[in-house]
Amino acid sequence: MLHMLLGGGRRCLKDRTRMELSQGEIVAIKSISKDKLRDEEALQMEVEFLKLSDHPNTVRYYETFEDAKDIHLVMELCSGGSLAQYIESAHDSYGPGVSEDELARIAVQILQGIAYCHAHSVAHRDIKPQNLLFSCGEPASGSAIPIACSGHGDAPLKLVDFGIAGVVRNDRPEKRLLTKCAGTVGYMAPEVFGAKPYDGRSADIFSIGAVMHHMIVGLPPSWKSAKNAYDFPGRLRYEKLSEDCRSLLEHLLHDEPEMRPTAAEAIRHSWFDNRGVHLQNGCGDAEMASLLEQCFRRMHRFSQRTQLQKTVMYSMVAFAPLHNHHMEQLRAAFLFADRGTAAGVSCFEFVELGRKYSSFTSAQLRQIFATANVSKTGKLSYCEWLTASADDQWYRIKEHAERAFDTLDVKRSGCLRACDLSKLLPKVFDLQEIEEEIIGMCSKGEGNLRFEQFVACAVSSDFY
Repeated sequence: MLHMLLGGGRRCLKDRTRMELSQGEIVAIKSISKDKLRDEEALQMEVEFLKLSDHPNTVRYYETFEDAKDIHLVMELCSGGSLAQYIESAHDSYGPGVSEDELARIAVQILQGIAYCHAHSVAHRDIKPQNLLFSCGEPASGSAIPIACSGHGDAPLKLVDFGIAGVVRNDRPEKRLLTKCAGTVGYMAPEVFGAKPYDGRSADIFSIGAVMHHMIVGLPPSWKSAKNAYDFPGRLRYEKLSEDCRSLLEHLLHDEPEMRPTAAEAIRHSWFDNRGVHLQNGCGDAEMASLLEQCFRRMHRFSQRTQLQKTVMYSMVAFAPLHNHHMEQLRAAFLFADRGTAAGVSCFEFVELGRKYSSFTSAQLRQIFATANVSKTGKLSYCEWLTASADDQWYRIKEHAERAFDTLDVKRSGCLRACDLSKLLPKVFDLQEIEEEIIGMCSKGEGNLRFEQFVACAVSSDFY
């Protein structure tokens, strides 16, 4: 096992480790000492959110295991480095710091990730450059941003470390505000320092503005206790920014929380359009049109799959590494369809997009959406989009099947039962229907799915 420190730690974090699995994938492991763990509820909430998290700009969670001394969280390895490293590099090596175009391209990714968290009632509360990691890649000459694995556009920027996140309940007014003073000085909103309850979502927005300020001038804002306010060093650099950029920063860094925009509103600021940030991640209009047409064709084929096939394919995407050219393209397509709302793609949005970029009728598109939306939430999630639109050749890669099969086979029996598969989305996948399909596949009718049959479910449209 190779050890690699990925960033600063808190809450008894021993290390962040990278471990190479038998299939060759490298993952990150966050290990927490049981003896020194002070807040079990916070850890449980972090794990629960990571389990549900399904967005290109939040870190992917795989599983949790424990031994006598530690609890271990297994997540994707973000090998592209932290935003903190690239800010330092941009200011030390390239002199003028991060360009305004780079600032816009990074800011929109942060806002997308936070908009997703807020849409799911979670305030991060510790947004800072050290908690923003690029998933892969290395920067091109003279740039502060790594290039995506596809070779086009920027590498995905992932929000990590939800250890002090707070739940914001819109359905329960008494739970809408937070009280704990949490975060990192320099990025914490002014109201967090006080004794009064505060809205964690508005506090996150201030933190994003503080990160942007750090990117611009090379230093975070400086908290002055005597004044109970921040000083913002390097203001002269602001004069070089466009009026649109300064306008957005003024909104994000406003002293009054209620005057700040939501993350979803900030994404729609004119600055992003004026800087050419169209959520296409390096794809031109013609390339995006072609990509979306392919996605709809594959989704149509996916809609004709059986329940068992869909379940197996979903599991492969849920546990497979996504740092490759094909998945990078599908990520760009999803973000284009999602339009930065972070709530997922609705049936209305899906149908209207399909009418423009495919030859399917509205009725056909509604049926495709219904089968792709395996969670039955009415919103197509990131994982659901990838599952339904991935190319057949991607599912033929043996390592993807091995990773999913081994993860689901917790008893190491060499076979899976319907109940093992249904755990992916409890109460969503029809247990009886899956069980009947497995029994129908097995010559002896024993209801155990072996690895070769698991693979056949994903690669063949007719495996009986």
